[in-house]
Amino acid sequence: LSVLCFIYNFLTNSYGVDTDGVLENIMVARLYNSDQMMEVPEQIEAAVIEAQTPFSLLIIDSLMSLWRSDYVGRGELAPRQQ
Repeated sequence: LSVLCFIYNFLTNSYGVDTDGVLENIMVARLYNSDQMMEVPEQIEAAVIEAQTPFSLLIIDSLMSLWRSDYVGRGELAPRQQ
């Protein structure tokens, strides 16, 4: 979220972009486990198709942390990964 705030401030202050216009074009997804992460690409695709506009910037923060929290320890790994 801090990266998003930085980009928002940069766009509005440096380029004089309309703040309401910027906020209308931001989509945020908060995920709590790796299963939800697997569904996000389909949701992004549906949002792009529905809006009929391409994404200019996609930020994924802490991608691996969800898998680390869901699969803790060697017991969760497949035998070939140990």
